[in-house]
Amino acid sequence: MLYFQALLLALCIQLNLRCNNHWPAVITFVVMSFLVQLAITLSLGLSLLAVLITTSVNFVFAFLYFFSLGRTQGSSYYWPIMAAGLGLYIGIWYFI
Repeated sequence: MLYFQALLLALCIQLNLRCNNHWPAVITFVVMSFLVQLAITLSLGLSLLAVLITTSVNFVFAFLYFFSLGRTQGSSYYWPIMAAGLGLYIGIWYFI
């Protein structure tokens, strides 16, 4: 699942760059990650509360991340924010 989330995040970064607006990337990322987490949760018989918690975390992360990427596009802060966000996101979900 972590690999799918990283791939989805990379695709949404490209969407964010092409649209010059953070909302399409945020909505795409949250909806797609919710559907994948729901499918995994139902197939493993886990609690739906876990899906709601991870979806909430994904929404907050995606909003802050894509909003900051959109605001810093074209500046020298863009690539450090992109790298830090990717590393933080993958690191958090790897240890969870």
